[in-house]
Amino acid sequence: MRLVVQVLPGRCDWSQETADVLRFQGTTCPGDTRASPLKILKKKEAVSVILWRCTVCGFIHDGENPPEKCPKCGAPAEKFEKLPEEKASLVERSRYSNLLHARLLVLANEMTALAEKGIQDNLDPGCLDVFKKAKAATHIIGQMVKAEIQSHMNKGKWG
Repeated sequence: MRLVVQVLPGRCDWSQETADVLRFQGTTCPGDTRASPLKILKKKEAVSVILWRCTVCGFIHDGENPPEKCPKCGAPAEKFEKLPEEKASLVERSRYSNLLHARLLVLANEMTALAEKGIQDNLDPGCLDVFKKAKAATHIIGQMVKAEIQSHMNKGKWG
């Protein structure tokens, strides 16, 4: 099954960083700002995905043919190699999970900023304790997400 991804414009009451996270096709910015901007659409039929990797910078291109030049580094089409089907399938399969990791990292950063505001407010010792613990926990989650994304990159589960 192939996940179909499209970037949709829209305005939300989320932070700009969160609003910039990729939204899956068919998702609009909901009136309820607490709703997630992510929605999965899966095609029922199996789709053969052709991926090309730039041998200069690692950029991954989806398509029947490589681009005339790499959008990232400008390398010519000759510098692209077609990924074998098993590697292309691994990249395709991991894209949704990688988007979830990116979203989790955005949320952790937002929670850290919120906790810092609570620490600055310093209403009372109980509140200060909650905000300090929240900041420490979201830092750990952020570091875990970064390590997992790095692991995916090292295993070819990225692109």
